[in-house]
Amino acid sequence: MQKKHSSTLLLIAFVSSLVLLSCHANATITEPKKNYFNYSGFEFTFNKTSSTTYNYKTIDQDCKEITCSAYYEYETGNGETGTEFKLIIVDCHGTLMNNNSRPSYSGASFSISDVPSKRAIIISPDYIGYGITHGKTHPYVVADLNARNIIDSILSVKRKSGLKFADDCKTLIMGYSQGGQTSLATCKFIQNSIPVEYKNDLNVSKVYAGAGPYDLVATMNTFLSSDAVISPFVYLVIKGYLNMGYSSLKNYELEDFFTEEFLNSNMRASLDQMNYSLSTGGTELVTFSDINNLATPEFINSSSNISKAFKQALQQNNLTTGWTPETSVYIYHLQDDDVVPFINFQKLEEGMNNCSNIEFYKSTETITTSGPFDFKHGKAAHAFYIKIINEINLLP
Repeated sequence: MQKKHSSTLLLIAFVSSLVLLSCHANATITEPKKNYFNYSGFEFTFNKTSSTTYNYKTIDQDCKEITCSAYYEYETGNGETGTEFKLIIVDCHGTLMNNNSRPSYSGASFSISDVPSKRAIIISPDYIGYGITHGKTHPYVVADLNARNIIDSILSVKRKSGLKFADDCKTLIMGYSQGGQTSLATCKFIQNSIPVEYKNDLNVSKVYAGAGPYDLVATMNTFLSSDAVISPFVYLVIKGYLNMGYSSLKNYELEDFFTEEFLNSNMRASLDQMNYSLSTGGTELVTFSDINNLATPEFINSSSNISKAFKQALQQNNLTTGWTPETSVYIYHLQDDDVVPFINFQKLEEGMNNCSNIEFYKSTETITTSGPFDFKHGKAAHAFYIKIINEINLLP
């Protein structure tokens, strides 16, 4: 399998170590949500910026229009003056800590050359906070907004690029780790929230979700009850959620969650600038591996108001209950995943146990690791994408 940027698959190994937080969920709590799927007056745009990149219009955390960037790739001739596209492949990227790992700079998780003889186009959008929106806060693991951004990136190509698509063109949506959550969220909101003509135009035939944090509260509880190393990348989650304007968090700031030591660290500065590299930040990662060096005592206390408030915001992004996929969905998870807890797979399987459209695949393969930043979670991504590529190549 050809990799467009192997560094991305290494970085996504950290995805749900970003959500190692400090509360236990005993009851479901909800709060009013913003409607990120109001398309009234919205017009899709497409601005080609290079042979493999484009900008498109979508909305941000405040429901205001914003221009985002994306990567796309196809064989010359297809969709232009030659054969119409029969397949759209959408790759939702995993967690990135460096803006240079974004799809519009480094490409998708695999190349069009990996699916030869398919009249396909690969689309891989940058999330808000990367690419043309670098400097804006990324809505990390925010299910509905990230789904809206993905949806708009696809429809902008299909409706405004001038490329030709067959009437029966199908869409595949996939992603691993954070991208797994995003791909499943995109499936949910295409099905339940967007205008029917958009849903029909997208014509999603299958969704592939690998090792995603579908139940963020369960993810937290698992880490808190184990000896897992706590990662300072939780900062991305808190920062993103505070920026979302969740009502439960309106009275809190970063200083309420994090120690002064962390907030004044080079790591925090690098994460803000999206230029963090494991090769240069490894020492600081170890320094802040103890949650007491990272989080305030109030936040660590699971019965505190701040902990409960954060749980309330996280619960909005739970994908394991409250809906049933109508399209075919493939769920992959390594049983002994060392970053995104396997309980996410179990919670989804439990919540969707009556859905015949979902194929649950529990991987029990043995994956060896070495070194402090060598994770099973990242290595399992390779098996996930190999599965998808093989399946696509068998399509008629």
